[in-house]
Amino acid sequence: MNVELCLKKYSGDFFRFMFGYNTIDEKKSYSDGKEFLEKYSIDSIAFQNECKPIMKQVFKMDEKQKYDMETMPIDALFYPDYCFFTYFSSHIFSKEDFLLIKDICRKYNEKFIYIIEREGCEDYPEAAFKLKIPVDISWESLNEGGCITDVIFHFMQNDYYVFGDSGCWGKWCDYDNAIIDYETFAYKWETEPIIDYKKYFGISTEELLSIKGIPTSLKKSFIICEDTV
Repeated sequence: MNVELCLKKYSGDFFRFMFGYNTIDEKKSYSDGKEFLEKYSIDSIAFQNECKPIMKQVFKMDEKQKYDMETMPIDALFYPDYCFFTYFSSHIFSKEDFLLIKDICRKYNEKFIYIIEREGCEDYPEAAFKLKIPVDISWESLNEGGCITDVIFHFMQNDYYVFGDSGCWGKWCDYDNAIIDYETFAYKWETEPIIDYKKYFGISTEELLSIKGIPTSLKKSFIICEDTV
């Protein structure tokens, strides 16, 4: 990814529009964002050689493609040897589910989490986020990236592929559609941390029946946990 182009997009006028004038230290936000990207972004060579082969183990689509819930079945996202479930979500991580993801990573003996933005979300594809985050990072440190971490972890926009370095799990984060914000999580085999993750995001049958306008294929994949009622 192009760090300078990404910073240019998400600082300045964009950040003032989102947060207003005089509400933050704009220079510090830019500086923190730059430091974050310099530490955790990956360039095109590392993406092609290191990241993309893992991504292709999990997802049928690549960083240029978008899953369309209205025209495609949900299993078009993942390969047949993965189980999957869907849930409501408006941004990649909250503190609670990030801790659950870290537990999943540790169970699979993973060291890194990749966050890959779908390039079609950007006017300039080279500005799309491509990040390699260490599993042992704290939630607080993860959020020290100024304007950049605000965009990635707190704004409801863009689509992302998120997965660990083992290729044993991944999630499609679809926030760039006109119907709902949701994620679909895929995994090779069920572990105790994944069961906890399902319970955290599970909804009741009543809630599922109340959802309108979602294609049947996607609706059937929502995780049900009746004890959430």
